Amino acid sequence: MIAVVSRTVEDISAGHFLPGYKGDCANQHGHNWTVEVGVSGPILDGFVIDFKELDGFLANVKSEFDHKNINSIIPMPTAENIGLRIAKKFELWSWSRKIDLAFVRVWETRKSMFELRA
Repeated sequence: MIAVVSRTVEDISAGHFLPGYKGDCANQHGHNWTVEVGVSGPILDGFVIDFKELDGFLANVKSEFDHKNINSIIPMPTAENIGLRIAKKFELWSWSRKIDLAFVRVWETRKSMFELRA
């Protein structure tokens, strides 16, 4: 069996534009992003991971992007590239823990979501 738990951070208010894109998204605009991170691992002492630890990681994600122009962080800030950046941050954060990334989900809107599965 594989145990997976996830936690979500909502209301990451940030702006971006897509350079070279042919359409409205080439213009500066904003979203209230939502990010969900799922982790897998063994159940030790009743937990895969304490939700508070995962909240700490997601607070770091939120502080990196919230109320920012994401283009200053990621040159082509698509949901896909934002998800990849979060996955790389997770790898650095989790190296000493007995957990793996199961997925990262990034919602630009309530109807538009990217998912990266490990």
